[in-house]
Amino acid sequence: MLTVNEALQTAALADCVLVGGLGGGNRPIESLNQMDVPDVVDWVAPNQMILTTGYFIRNNVNEQKQLLTDLNDRGCAGLAIKVKRFFRTIPQDMIDLANQLQFPLIEIPADKNISIVMNELMGEIVNKQAALLKHAYDVHNCFTTAVLKGGTLQNISDLLVSFVQNSVVICDDSWNILCQSQSKQSVIALPTILDEINLEDFVKTTRAGDAQPGHQASSAHVNGKHIAMESFPVIHDMRLMGYIFIINTMQTAGVSDRAAIEQAAMVVGLELLKRKIQREMQQNLRADFFNDYLGGNIKSKAVLERRGAQFGINADEKYLCLVFGIDHFNHIFLNTFSGNETSVQKLKKEITHIADNVIEQAGLSISSFSKSDQIVLLLPYSMFAANAKDTITEIVDSIKCEIKQSCAPWLTVSAGIGLAGSAINVSKSYNSALEAMRIGRGSSSVTRDGIYYFEDYIIEYLLADADWSKYEFLYKDTLGQLEDFDRKNAKMELVKTLRTFFDNGFNLSNTAQILYIHRNTLTYRMDKIREIINLDLANNNVRMFLLLMMKMKKVMDNRET
Repeated sequence: MLTVNEALQTAALADCVLVGGLGGGNRPIESLNQMDVPDVVDWVAPNQMILTTGYFIRNNVNEQKQLLTDLNDRGCAGLAIKVKRFFRTIPQDMIDLANQLQFPLIEIPADKNISIVMNELMGEIVNKQAALLKHAYDVHNCFTTAVLKGGTLQNISDLLVSFVQNSVVICDDSWNILCQSQSKQSVIALPTILDEINLEDFVKTTRAGDAQPGHQASSAHVNGKHIAMESFPVIHDMRLMGYIFIINTMQTAGVSDRAAIEQAAMVVGLELLKRKIQREMQQNLRADFFNDYLGGNIKSKAVLERRGAQFGINADEKYLCLVFGIDHFNHIFLNTFSGNETSVQKLKKEITHIADNVIEQAGLSISSFSKSDQIVLLLPYSMFAANAKDTITEIVDSIKCEIKQSCAPWLTVSAGIGLAGSAINVSKSYNSALEAMRIGRGSSSVTRDGIYYFEDYIIEYLLADADWSKYEFLYKDTLGQLEDFDRKNAKMELVKTLRTFFDNGFNLSNTAQILYIHRNTLTYRMDKIREIINLDLANNNVRMFLLLMMKMKKVMDNRET
């Protein structure tokens, strides 16, 4: 589009002078209008240049100033007045107001014919628009040809550089850089610029409040050199798909550049949409497979080999299932995220990404899957067989720590670890991991932030459906007697002593150390326990019976709460 400054350089406005409103020289001119009566103001259009002899305002300063104000308010490109007929020169009051409004005020010499000026200037406008249309057509053809030839995002980026003559970076809506192309005219290496400037921060700091993403511009200094940056959103079907960044070390994007950028944005949007559809199809296939796999619906090794190979499942491997569950998921969904499913899915995606990164950094190969409020990891048991529990606990702790640091400090997740089994029986490992987490969560009185191995809760699992009424009398005649004694003799802590004795493998020295008491004191307590329950603690059957009673009481207490 022709600007006022550009129009003044044409033959049509030769010898014409911009006497006021120099700050508005970049206003675009789309059309022309001649004004000889005051009511024409009601019919002017935005970006219209007005030409006049000034006859109807020749004797009234207020009308002269009002005309400028009205034209400026209507977004006109400027006012050109022919002098020497009704105005010897353009009045200073009009010049001062034009400067104040930054509204272009042009003086046309007396020897210029306004009609000829209008015809010639309209020709310049039409030629300019025709050139822009041809440029847009050429740009469209170039990008269309690139797409039809199967061009990649990198090809599109390289092509855009050839039009804008500046470096280009394309990223998705998560700020992942998809491709970059450096202009030959750039005085700073593009990787150096990207090391110094955070693209996400650039967009967020230049956007006003919660405004929708649009074209944004700013500047920065890298290695002592000034660079200008512009971002253009890639929008498809009212949805933000990504951004195109123009890294300017030489110039800013002009009108012709915008045509190339807009065309590139459309092509990039279609490419990102295609990737999104492909990704969603892959996710759906993955979800279908893992739902069948974890649900125990794949019973043939041949089927598992065929379907599982693309998801990293080895039908000949043994697997151990690790399940992360978001603690207080319903509360988080309803209160923290106000029932917004998109926000919850984003959180689960971040947790899955963190888990994958930690596993990858540990040099391990796993398969991960998101299901409801769970993130499921399938760990090849051959990688851990020697010291599985220690290694897995270390990995889980690393993942939980990274979640707090990078994702949400307020978030806790529990981890359930199932029993290892053959690939075809992964559903059993998955279900045992869920049971471990369910029982373990119920056993914690302070926080849900735990790691629960099914092997530690096998007895609780077996007792889960037991009829407590049938065995309650056994508890009352044994451990119940110890509880009664403790209530009357608080310092003895016989129940705690017996539980610690069991937890430490019936080792008296370790038990005394854990309880911070002398071994003789422990011996006295153990004798007192034997006396009260009238059972031989050295008998393995008695030990098993008491252990079952302890665990059954705990299961029943959790069931009641």
